[in-house]
Amino acid sequence: MFEHYQSNCIANHLTPVNSATFGKLLRNVFPDLKTRRLGTRGQSKYHYCGIRVRTSQDPEPVPIAELMQDHAATTSGKRRSSHRRSLTSGSIATVTTASSSTDASSSAAPSTPTAPTLPSTATTSGGGITGDYSQLPVFSLPLLPPYRYNGQITSELVHDFTNAYEQHCKNVFSLVCSNQVESIQEVMLAFYRGMPERFIYLIQMVPEITESIWRWDCILYDTLISRFLPTIHHTLSQETVNALRLYTREIRDYVESSLIHYPTTLVQKKADVARIFSAKFRRQLTLNFAAQSAANILHHQHLVNAMCHDWNNFDVDGILDQTLWVCDCDTQQIRHILRTEVYQLLNTKPSIEHWMFWLGTLIDKYVNSFEPSSLNEANLYLSKCKQFLLKWNFYTALVMKDLAVQQAPSFASFHTLRLFLDDYILYLVEENISQVNHSMMQRHQQAHNGGGGGASTTSSTSASFSHLSNQD
Repeated sequence: MFEHYQSNCIANHLTPVNSATFGKLLRNVFPDLKTRRLGTRGQSKYHYCGIRVRTSQDPEPVPIAELMQDHAATTSGKRRSSHRRSLTSGSIATVTTASSSTDASSSAAPSTPTAPTLPSTATTSGGGITGDYSQLPVFSLPLLPPYRYNGQITSELVHDFTNAYEQHCKNVFSLVCSNQVESIQEVMLAFYRGMPERFIYLIQMVPEITESIWRWDCILYDTLISRFLPTIHHTLSQETVNALRLYTREIRDYVESSLIHYPTTLVQKKADVARIFSAKFRRQLTLNFAAQSAANILHHQHLVNAMCHDWNNFDVDGILDQTLWVCDCDTQQIRHILRTEVYQLLNTKPSIEHWMFWLGTLIDKYVNSFEPSSLNEANLYLSKCKQFLLKWNFYTALVMKDLAVQQAPSFASFHTLRLFLDDYILYLVEENISQVNHSMMQRHQQAHNGGGGGASTTSSTSASFSHLSNQD
């Protein structure tokens, strides 16, 4: 039974729990079970509460051994190679631009992995997302000081490397957009292990190239996020969600396994950017799921009507009495929010967009009342953000407690809506903090460079990644 469970998890790209936890879950779900073990005699024909092995009429599961082999090929299997035999002599194969194909073909090595065929305009079932990488911005050339150039390092070499890396990112972008994430590691191995020696020399000798590489990665990751989630509540197919979860789970391992024998600084920065991207994208996918659940509640008018009825019976004054000395908020403002603003949202048949806009107005009113311009003001701004989130969570917890005490029929609907609102308001606050930090960093760089040079951060690079620029 545990093997059947494991096979289902692996087939759906989920992480299975261990056997002990699985057994505890069984006993919680099936409390009538009296035996301590299920079918310990191997060929046991006993059924426990209807739990049984699949019959011939049921869909045949994929053998666990086969699934484990496939799973190992995409996880632990990527660590088997410990030598980069073709690092100094190889081709970038099909993943480089024409500008570097001549250099690559002259030193091709047979051990270089063959990159899979890349889709030109592959289409998925997730809201019309295609493999067209036209949304990927053009990569800016690295800004090298004059003393970096010599007989081996030329502007033409820098230009060729930029084009090659841009094409590599386009290929990765196409694979993600067409749900072919299982091929990404192969493409990355082909690119890095087949990189021409002149490009490797450029990376090793010029620190500005490493700086440009992680910024280009930021462009790729930001474009992926905006492509799949142009809005928080954008609809995605389950196939696309599964592919994105797999990609975000494996991307850092892909980076580290592809960059064996490359400079440590490059590996560390690319891995850090991949980690931040994975955490951010996974969180936004979770937020997207919560938004879809809340939108589904608001789409059914009978559920909204029940919520309106229960909200009319809600004890606002009781909530205010409990929070008066704890939160130190303006009682009239809180009463207006609970009694007027939320009431209007529930009674005007709003969509999820209306609730999101309403949360944005709260952030602007109570958090973004000023823009910090110094370190002391930034600390004050951060403190305001923390207090706002703590007060929000305290109020919403008391609201849900009152609805539970009333045994409100719409408690489950309010609970689903609250889960989304809590996640979304935290997301908004963190995005504001990130933008403030990014703005202050740019001002600091401009002041440090005398008003110039601070614009080295590409404009499309997410502020979420900008803190890496100070790691040198």
